[in-house]
Amino acid sequence: NIASGSNDKTIEIYEKKTFKLIKTLNGHTDGVKSLLVLTNGNLVSGSYDKTIKIWDITSGKVLKTLNGHTTYVTSLVVLPDKTLTSGSYRLIKIWDTTSGKELKTLRGHTSYVYSLAVLPDKTLASGSEDNTIKIWDTTSGKELKTLNGHTDFVYSLAVLPDKTLASGSGDQTIKIWDTTSGKELKTLNG
Repeated sequence: NIASGSNDKTIEIYEKKTFKLIKTLNGHTDGVKSLLVLTNGNLVSGSYDKTIKIWDITSGKVLKTLNGHTTYVTSLVVLPDKTLTSGSYRLIKIWDTTSGKELKTLRGHTSYVYSLAVLPDKTLASGSEDNTIKIWDTTSGKELKTLNGHTDFVYSLAVLPDKTLASGSGDQTIKIWDTTSGKELKTLNG
């Protein structure tokens, strides 16, 4: 199935082959910004209503609401240890999805965190409205390095097959990074 989050506060579930609407999930009180599926099949949504919800897709019911962010939840990713990571204004939070408990808060960005990616060495990369990418040790919660080079918001991150990191920015470039050294390897313009 395919899930779609919307500014109308809903999540719609579509059948993959026919694109027929199967179910509409209601529960958020503002737009849904990010979605991901946990290994157990439950859906996770991050919203402008400052919450993260965990859904049973079969029943359409909210299993848990994670509260702790004080502004929009803009990005989500699952770490290798199965904890959930969420980005918001200046903060990244790590959650236990079973208990719904907040485990850790990572501080260092000066604006919204728009994108998160797990790197091959199990560290976390975060792209922000502050024009930077930060690399984090999620066990200690420490910021390991900051990648500077973009001149506008960093909207998206992707780990490439050669283990480099690609970042997409409002400066109309894609940059390729060696995350071990923190060096910018290439800039793609277009």
